[in-house]
Amino acid sequence: MRIIYWLLTTPFLIFIISFVTSNRDDISLYLLPLPFEITMPLAFVGLSFMLLGAIIGMVIIWTNSIKIRMKLQIANMEINSLNNKMAELSIKLTTAENIIKDNFSINKAINNPQKIITDNKQ
Repeated sequence: MRIIYWLLTTPFLIFIISFVTSNRDDISLYLLPLPFEITMPLAFVGLSFMLLGAIIGMVIIWTNSIKIRMKLQIANMEINSLNNKMAELSIKLTTAENIIKDNFSINKAINNPQKIITDNKQ
């Protein structure tokens, strides 16, 4: 994963360094309704827009991740609910098995009382 990160990051950093060193000329920026102009290096303007784009991208990713985290939280709550139901059903199953065993031994005693008497004597 780190190799992929560096393979993607290194060309971008080289591009930024090349852009900054190649564009040191001053440019004038005008905002039409206002009567003044701003003079600054072209590299500063370019880097400002790159930073603005990165911030907007981070905000978009963050808002999309909120939806995913909400779905994940709902899924976790459903899993916990199903685990609780499974534990309850497991307890009911164990209880039912014990009742069936008790009923089976009672039926066995009713159907063959002589064997129980001889088993108790030994």
